[in-house]
Amino acid sequence: MSTPSGNLTLPARFGRYVLVNHLGRGGMADIYRGVALGAGGFAKQVVVKRVLPEATQQESAVQMFIEEARLSALLQHMNIAQIFDFGEQRGEYFIAMEFIHGRDLYDLMKRVSARGQGIPVHLACYIAMEVLKGLDYAHRARSAAGEPLHLVHRDVNPTNIIISFEGEVKLLDFGVALVGSSGGDIATNVRGKPGYIPPEQLARKKPDGRGDIFALGITLYEMLSRRHAFKPGAVMDVLKQTVALKARPLRLQDAAPFLPEPLCTVVNRCTLANPDERFQSAADVLDALDEFLLSAGLRVSQRDLAALMASYYEPEVRAPPVQPPIPPALLAEPAPPQPTASTYAVREPGGGLSLTKLAEDDVRLLFASGKLSPQAQVSQSGGPFLPPSAFPGLNATAAAAQERLEARLAKAKPPRYAGNVGRVAPLRVMARLMLAKATGRLHFEQNRAHKELFLKAGQIIAVRSSLATDRFGAFLLQTGKLSVEQWQRAVEHTRPFSGRLLDALLAARVLSPAELAEWTREHRRTVALSLLGWTGGRYAFFEGETPITDGTEERLGGLALLNEGLREHYPLERLVREQESLRHKPLHRNPAPPVSANDLALSATELRASSLLNKPGNTLTAALAELKRPEDEVALRRVALLFTEVGLLAA
Repeated sequence: MSTPSGNLTLPARFGRYVLVNHLGRGGMADIYRGVALGAGGFAKQVVVKRVLPEATQQESAVQMFIEEARLSALLQHMNIAQIFDFGEQRGEYFIAMEFIHGRDLYDLMKRVSARGQGIPVHLACYIAMEVLKGLDYAHRARSAAGEPLHLVHRDVNPTNIIISFEGEVKLLDFGVALVGSSGGDIATNVRGKPGYIPPEQLARKKPDGRGDIFALGITLYEMLSRRHAFKPGAVMDVLKQTVALKARPLRLQDAAPFLPEPLCTVVNRCTLANPDERFQSAADVLDALDEFLLSAGLRVSQRDLAALMASYYEPEVRAPPVQPPIPPALLAEPAPPQPTASTYAVREPGGGLSLTKLAEDDVRLLFASGKLSPQAQVSQSGGPFLPPSAFPGLNATAAAAQERLEARLAKAKPPRYAGNVGRVAPLRVMARLMLAKATGRLHFEQNRAHKELFLKAGQIIAVRSSLATDRFGAFLLQTGKLSVEQWQRAVEHTRPFSGRLLDALLAARVLSPAELAEWTREHRRTVALSLLGWTGGRYAFFEGETPITDGTEERLGGLALLNEGLREHYPLERLVREQESLRHKPLHRNPAPPVSANDLALSATELRASSLLNKPGNTLTAALAELKRPEDEVALRRVALLFTEVGLLAA
């Protein structure tokens, strides 16, 4: 039963899963049929997507994989493939999702075409309607906090629509999906399969749900017409044909004159080049197709689609896959790797910061430099965690350790920029680096407290802090996301050597993978934005330095993120104090601004306030006098500060 696949011989143990056979390889992941193992002989068939080794070297590929898991876990709908688990095993990211015994729509269309036939009209409509139900749900989805996600799939095409042999229709692959709050290059990057990408995305406009309607319309066009919507060819040739839709829209009746005119009208409207002329929601298309079927007297159900699948796939293909016997050696949980005799591990109280495989001298330096609190504990060779005083080898004086630390720092690359926070506020430092699309490490220090932001192309991708109040556990407790009882239950599940709180929270079932992904991101953003509240200390920017991480690089945000920080850390009293010198100075619009106001994610109140600042030569005092509602003063002052810092206005 063993077959080689990459560096695995199957069946093979992979964490709590046994990988049974290799199903295929996508652009960034190997796909396996597997079995999830649990207590008491529990076993469930799943599909495991495992990131390719070469893809882990690409930040964008890893980010897409993480985003697929995060978003799919939020979506619970019968027409969307379900995500059960997301994690990391032996340094490799994976997704475990529901196993759907069937074939994708592309494979079905090929089989039907090979016999010189087409998918019947009522079944083509049924497949499209089932996908539309999933899209309608995804477009209306909300975050765990109840905020609309404005989710766009961006890759609807026949290969991402799977049909089970029982007649179920499910939408796959949210790897390139876009959340409406994403901005900048992330939102305008062209994503998807050529031939299904809407024209507005090729024009670098921010996508919305109407782009998914276009892609579904092209898919339905191809099912009904029994031909490609565009002439096959090189990628650029297909994209040029998509752009040409503005002058020559698709007409389904020209490709399939045998089809009813009302149905052609629905499909043609879905594929119009101008999104304003299309159906404006998936629900609208669903209603139109439902009305067509009703008026045409066509009835269709899941059983009809299952019968179609049965007519094109042999019984041995449709038979449920037989799970091969799993060798007893694979049923046992693999023993965790044991540390070598010369390694140390340190952790902060409560399972906060956790570092492993450190040399003795590194541990001394961490304590002496203040990066670890005196309450932190140390473990040697996988033993119990004890205070540093229990290890005679770590009793070197702080002064001696500090000398070695300073000597090491002296050899390090000097900062590109450095200064005093009292003279240059963190808001200005961060805004300038984001505008310059800088990449490197931004270090802040105040009274032995350290915070670091890592930027890549002007986007924050990682955050570090030495403050106990910035730890993830403290964040969960302070924000009420976790109760004290849940915290204690998670700590009990913390592994003796690693002390990873995140692993413990999942193991204790205190939170789900989806909540973990969302809350860790919120935590990192909160830690980063808290720097805007600093009014003293020093900063230094080290160009080109990148974080040492486990591969979970995540774009936390750029200039729009700063606007969130202003709302949190710049109350009216602070704004009035810091803008005293600006009150009577004329404000001039920058004729060539480095960014647009649309890049700042302004609220409706802030947009109204910004209109008062657009009058040439207007002063802040004059703009304040024009306010119709006194409660809008804080919004106007925030916008004035943000606009001057990012170069939209100059005083």
